[in-house]
Amino acid sequence: MTSTRKPRAIRATALSLTLALAGAGALALAAPAAADDAPTQVHASDIAPDESTYAGWHQGYAGATSANYSITADGLKLTDESQVVYGYQPNARLTGNALFDLINAGDITWSTKTGTGAAFFQLPVYYGDSANPSFTTLRPESPAEGDNTASTEQAWVSSQDITVPGDTPTVIPANTPVPLGELISDLDTTTVQVLGFGVLSQLGTSPVVTGLHFNGTAYVFVQDSLQAGTATLSGDAKVGSTLTVATAGWPAGTSFDYEWYYSGGQFGGPIEGADNAPTYTLTEGETALQIGVIVTGHKDGFSPTQVYSNMTDWVVAPKKDAAPAPAASSDALPQFLASKGVTPATPASAGLPAALDGSKGYTAKVDWSGADSYVDVYAYSTPVLVGTFPVVNGVVQISLSPALLASIASGAHTLVVAGQTSGTVQAVAFTVSAVAPAAVLANTGSDTTGPLIAGALLLFGGAALLVVRRRRAQTA
Repeated sequence: MTSTRKPRAIRATALSLTLALAGAGALALAAPAAADDAPTQVHASDIAPDESTYAGWHQGYAGATSANYSITADGLKLTDESQVVYGYQPNARLTGNALFDLINAGDITWSTKTGTGAAFFQLPVYYGDSANPSFTTLRPESPAEGDNTASTEQAWVSSQDITVPGDTPTVIPANTPVPLGELISDLDTTTVQVLGFGVLSQLGTSPVVTGLHFNGTAYVFVQDSLQAGTATLSGDAKVGSTLTVATAGWPAGTSFDYEWYYSGGQFGGPIEGADNAPTYTLTEGETALQIGVIVTGHKDGFSPTQVYSNMTDWVVAPKKDAAPAPAASSDALPQFLASKGVTPATPASAGLPAALDGSKGYTAKVDWSGADSYVDVYAYSTPVLVGTFPVVNGVVQISLSPALLASIASGAHTLVVAGQTSGTVQAVAFTVSAVAPAAVLANTGSDTTGPLIAGALLLFGGAALLVVRRRRAQTA
């Protein structure tokens, strides 16, 4: 399979999946805020296994275990008889009148994921004599799957018989449907104390609560992030070598996904076609790039966590035999360069004088932006292989020996530089002012003693060097 890398911005290296809000560690003891803002996140670690400490989130059913509730990627999953309740500190309890206000404002809502069934909203309350109050819990008779909003007309039930005082006291039996507004009034609004709120499920059901809203605060149930370990990359940064990433320090039972990516410094992105595996074999497509891998850990009951490995050194490709000259002759050279969109750069751009003494040696320094470890260099007029040179820190140093220059006629000439891996082409114009009598090469310019033609000295688009990249492809 052939894959193509497209330059893209690499995602930020500091990649945080932490979902807890500031102060989340104190959530179990803090009363909900009084105004809407971002939803308050509730994690499994915030839910106590029983109500031995009533304040904060806890499992309300005696004898229920951690198997009766869990937080999944979708929300709070309740299984069989389970109730997850937020209990208030005594000084934070709501009054019956405040509860009426919440109901009338539509401030009691809860939702379940479609296809999982319905969950009940739960209101534990005290009522009656403040010195020796009675206790009951209120819940809707028949909640719906999906979105629910409590209203005074909605039928609710109590968990205990309620005795309504009066000249002729009456009793509302437990689990008898009564409009919620009437039910609260029967409890005597002035004596009601709301102890907390929450959600519950019944035997044989497994609803997933996606969120709830009470007393001005929205709540969502979010998995704890998986504790991150490390990801360490090893292997030679050479084409053909296999890189391996090792993981350590992750919780037992963690599984992993792997996303291999490359960086060119100012660009980068995923290596398309790379397997989701802890190993990757370097191809020519990664030449002159650095390679890394993003490791994502997964474990049931936790949200995934990602870490970045260390990066490799810049990948190098082996030196190859020089490729044939890119243009067969001086006459064919202009058309070849035009097809690549290349205009020869000035001698000064490569650190060369305006005219080279044919009896001396020089070094041309070409800034190279292609993804290559080696380049082939030809001198035109009639193409002469100057040699194959390494790319070191983005620069190619090309030796122009006296013997080479002595074999070239005086006048205008062109160095053509071609990347062995990327196919990038660059060119530099140069002039030889004096040569040995035995010169055998025809010169490129039309005037062997005059200056270079103007076009040979102009830069394409004002750039010192124009780099033509070809898409790098790898075979996976």
